[in-house]
Amino acid sequence: MLKMVCFEFKKAIRFKQIILSFIGAVLFSSIIFLYYIGKEGVSIYTPPIAALGNLFQTFTIVIFLGSSAYLYGLEVQEKTLKILYMKAIPEWKVILVKFITGIIFAFCLLYIVAALLLLVSALLYSNIDFMEYDGSSIISAKDGIKYVFLAYTFQGLSSIFIVSLGIALAIIFNSGIISLLLTFLIMIGSFLAGNIGSLRPFLPTTYWSIWQEIMKKDIVWNRVWVHVGILLCYSLLLYFIAVFCYKRKDIKV
Repeated sequence: MLKMVCFEFKKAIRFKQIILSFIGAVLFSSIIFLYYIGKEGVSIYTPPIAALGNLFQTFTIVIFLGSSAYLYGLEVQEKTLKILYMKAIPEWKVILVKFITGIIFAFCLLYIVAALLLLVSALLYSNIDFMEYDGSSIISAKDGIKYVFLAYTFQGLSSIFIVSLGIALAIIFNSGIISLLLTFLIMIGSFLAGNIGSLRPFLPTTYWSIWQEIMKKDIVWNRVWVHVGILLCYSLLLYFIAVFCYKRKDIKV
């Protein structure tokens, strides 16, 4: 399994859409520094957290993480699906490897963004206390690195849902592009449907912004883990759907 994941990851990073996703995420996140031009009393840790919020609240992250759909689209493009079938690799393992690779890709992307933004912030701003998400309390600068790490890590866990949705749709429609578009539309639709109170508890976007729960002086961990658990359940369901659809494909060998 580990060898398959390593092979899949090496294959993916040679794909230009994957590389462009990393570059795009860094460039988009860096826009946050324009907001803080001329502002005083900015903490090192404020821009990285604000950038994380921009990525997820605008659903721009869907575009970057949606490229994980190309982990399957690559097989279609290079016509290597029949090779996988000839090797008699269990369907569940083929899809699981792609899911794991996509998850690794998501965490790598987020951690790279966090590291680069922290580096630039350290050059521009002071190591001072910063406000929690709702602005009601102050978080000590000595805990700054911990909060940035936790925010990006737990938001990475929520990103597993996007990776799962993207790959599942790519398998269903045999197209990474269609998958990317549908993933974005589904997330926007889920967000809009959240205005209907009776639907809100069942929508993935209700539990999407875990970073907001983390950016509190007193983190309510029960609430955080409920959000994570629900999104992981949705992701697991998407995995089984992906395996089912993959098994039903008629690939001539």
